[in-house]
Amino acid sequence: MKKSVWLVAVLAAGLALSYGCGSSSDDSSGGGGNSIVGTWVSDVDSSVVFTFSSNGGFSVAGEAGSWSTSGGNLTISGGGETITFTYSISGNTLTLGVPGSGTTTFHRA
Repeated sequence: MKKSVWLVAVLAAGLALSYGCGSSSDDSSGGGGNSIVGTWVSDVDSSVVFTFSSNGGFSVAGEAGSWSTSGGNLTISGGGETITFTYSISGNTLTLGVPGSGTTTFHRA
């Protein structure tokens, strides 16, 4: 059951991805500049909020897991599932994408 809840939470965030639309950064450190660490609010649906911690943890829609970056990819894992997004950061804008599903932007909270 927990696995299903986590997957629904991430898929809900993914719905925002399909309706939305930088430079790629591989930064898992700190909280400023081009770092993904911090809180990001969807520009399409303000109820979709990702929070990425410097310790590799993240939360979205009340569910938690772990994250990592490699190249231009962001991988999040939790509830027995793993999902990989493409990503880029430009200033206070995070762009996430799922191949075949489009991209969307988030702004730093």
